Amino acid sequence: MFVILGVSISLFMLPTMQSTAAPLQVVTFEQAPAEYEEQGVIKGIAVDIVKEVFARMHQPILLNLYPFANSINRIKKRKVDAIFAVTKKPERELFLNYTSEVLLDQTATLYVRKNSQIKFDGDFRKLSDYTFGVVNKATYGYKFDNAVTTGIISKIEGVSAYRLNVLKLVKNRLDIIVGPRLGILYEIKKLGQQEAVKELSPSIESVPTYIAFSKTRVMPDIIEQFDLILKEIKKDGTYEKIIQSYIK
Repeated sequence: MFVILGVSISLFMLPTMQSTAAPLQVVTFEQAPAEYEEQGVIKGIAVDIVKEVFARMHQPILLNLYPFANSINRIKKRKVDAIFAVTKKPERELFLNYTSEVLLDQTATLYVRKNSQIKFDGDFRKLSDYTFGVVNKATYGYKFDNAVTTGIISKIEGVSAYRLNVLKLVKNRLDIIVGPRLGILYEIKKLGQQEAVKELSPSIESVPTYIAFSKTRVMPDIIEQFDLILKEIKKDGTYEKIIQSYIK
């Protein structure tokens, strides 16, 4: 998580007509490629999905990007209307109403060099001889973390960013890298290494994230409408097109 200054943009979703709805105040946090700031512009996969849904709702928003703890604190104190992309936790459901539809799955996945003979069937014991690249202090779900804790996986090298692990992998300094699927694919694309790295299947674990709305500031009909249109853009191909634009 990066500590950065708040950046805001006002999104008035109808270019040809003025919406009469008051803008919703929405917050997110740095987590590329889902949400990030670049040259003063808030962008990312989740950002584009959220903007598309609100555009189809004819609902303007004021979007701000803050550090994660700051974003959570703002919606908890009823200063803003919505936050994304967050996991469901019982303590958060005291002040948040989540959508039913998943906004974005965060999937922990393994990657190897394209010419590697390494295979994965879900059993980490078969990978115990290999060296793994991770990001320091990151977690990748119970299965992987448990394999590390119990010593099944013991050859681990940590770095500060996934980009560094992709570079180490293609230079034969690691056997396997582990990380969030979209984040790794995003870095592979930025480095131009699409033909040098491949994804192993199955994935380790998938954690769904959502947009969630303030229980005291947002009416249920807004949440229901967001759910319906999110399903719609998944069906009509817009959702997948947005994802692919960041990783292909």
